[in-house]
Amino acid sequence: MFCVQCGNSLRDSDCFCAQCGAPVSRPSAPVPTPSQSKTRSSYSSGAPYGTPSQTRTAPAGGTYYLPDHPSPEFMQYLHNLELRTGQKARYIPELYAYSLYTERFSAALSKIKQYIYVTQNDTADYGVMQAFSQACTHYTLETHDGIPRGLVTGIGCYNIMFQTRATQGACDFSVQLPEKHFAAFEMPIVADLSSHQLIYCTRTPVYGCAMWGGIRKVARENLGF
Repeated sequence: MFCVQCGNSLRDSDCFCAQCGAPVSRPSAPVPTPSQSKTRSSYSSGAPYGTPSQTRTAPAGGTYYLPDHPSPEFMQYLHNLELRTGQKARYIPELYAYSLYTERFSAALSKIKQYIYVTQNDTADYGVMQAFSQACTHYTLETHDGIPRGLVTGIGCYNIMFQTRATQGACDFSVQLPEKHFAAFEMPIVADLSSHQLIYCTRTPVYGCAMWGGIRKVARENLGF
């Protein structure tokens, strides 16, 4: 079996292409054997998109629901981000999210490494949004390389939950002051398709206050619809 987007060879248990991240299309859902069931993804094959059929433990603790397939609107939004950043999105299986990476220099002449994570979950509430943002930030802090944080360099994590219609719970979490990290900035964002708006914290925390203006500017100018 091969990916219809890039032609990469696929395993029977793959739900997404490891090369380009495109969802795997199948004529019908195969019946898994006992050995296959151990390697299948943690959500139910064939469940309607957005159905919270099963949960998966997030790397940073807690659980969040996983969708079956991203919608065409989500893929268009992701494509727009690729055009703006000039980067090709990479699929991160551990997070069930797409990732883009860019860099910029802040007003303080510090290098900011920007990690953008995007997923879709129309049913995500406060707890799901919190778990997703924490998982993305934890993943970034554990896997990034280069100059250690704090030595004229910092990290910005933009953790975007795309929703057809934003839920109140997801928005409530996103507008709160984010968790404090050393030389790293966590920004959970809800991308609301129904209003074409981004919902995120507009307040400035005491920690890293000199940097937050630039962090919000990136979200406002580069991550919208």
